[in-house]
Amino acid sequence: MKRFLMGFLVVAGMLVGPIFAQAAPDFSGTWVLDLDKSELGVKNMPADKQAQLKKVTIVIEQTASQLTIKLSTGDTASYNLDGSPSSNALPDGTKATTVTKWEGNTLASTTTYDVGGQNVETHDVRSLDGSGKVMTLQITRQMPSGEMKKSLIYNKQD
Repeated sequence: MKRFLMGFLVVAGMLVGPIFAQAAPDFSGTWVLDLDKSELGVKNMPADKQAQLKKVTIVIEQTASQLTIKLSTGDTASYNLDGSPSSNALPDGTKATTVTKWEGNTLASTTTYDVGGQNVETHDVRSLDGSGKVMTLQITRQMPSGEMKKSLIYNKQD
């Protein structure tokens, strides 16, 4: 009887476990930068530059295999979510290669590109708060001159 009960619990756990497994966050939607809560890594940013940043919206479309980001400036980039490389152009036209994969409930990307013959590597970690209405984007850029960090907070528009 104990053996039957133990077997039943193991099988039940295998069937019920996936039901309670947490699905990957969905970043789909229109997002606006919250400049007051963000840390841009720049001190004393001119007011005109701040005004430009406030105007830029991000539209994200997410499927099980891909994340596409469209900026209101017209720039678009798509990323594979399975860890395979994606090729895109940066806003200035520079070609970049990005590897994006899930790390728990966060979406982590490593982008590499060349600037003036020097390799630059950027690490992005994207996450959502519990409400799904606030997205945090942590950016760390490794350059020959040193490391730069930003923390961007976006609010979802309904």
